[in-house]
Amino acid sequence: MTARRVPVTRRRRVSGRPRGAFTPEGEAPDVGELVSRQLRQALATVAAALISLAGLPAVALWLRAPGAWVALTLAVQPVLVALAVHHLKRAERLER
Repeated sequence: MTARRVPVTRRRRVSGRPRGAFTPEGEAPDVGELVSRQLRQALATVAAALISLAGLPAVALWLRAPGAWVALTLAVQPVLVALAVHHLKRAERLER
């Protein structure tokens, strides 16, 4: 018995809806598209958090005051909370 090779490819979108169009009532959403959008959003949020955290040493060198560390400590948390809230709103919007 010989083994037969079967090519496996990604399923293409059959509908003519553009990306981002809302699905009509009763029609199941494309789960793969939703997951890829959420992944892109998560990567953008992680990149923004890493950029903001990586910039802290540069800001500390620029300020050069003993109180700079206190200011940086108090400024980091609101930035991260704002990123989290923005990510949550975008994720909920994508799921609708």
